Amino acid sequence: MTRNEHALHIGKNFKISYRDYDGTVLNAIVKPIANDDYEVFIKEKGVIIHCTKDENGALSCRLNSHGNPHWVDGISEEVAKAIMEDE
Repeated sequence: MTRNEHALHIGKNFKISYRDYDGTVLNAIVKPIANDDYEVFIKEKGVIIHCTKDENGALSCRLNSHGNPHWVDGISEEVAKAIMEDE
């Protein structure tokens, strides 16, 4: 998918799920907000995290400036997989 084709998908939300190490399932809605920028609403936690893809294609997600809980990293991996499948 070219960058212009990707731009056409902005605003097309998609869902992901992540199973935590303790068996808890977290469901999220991913909203593309700009090229390589995503807002991810995690229903069970009631929070939104921001994810950005860098120039090398690596996706990073942050909950806050004090570091991420382990589940944010797990959600980040699932978002990255879904984005890679769509490209």
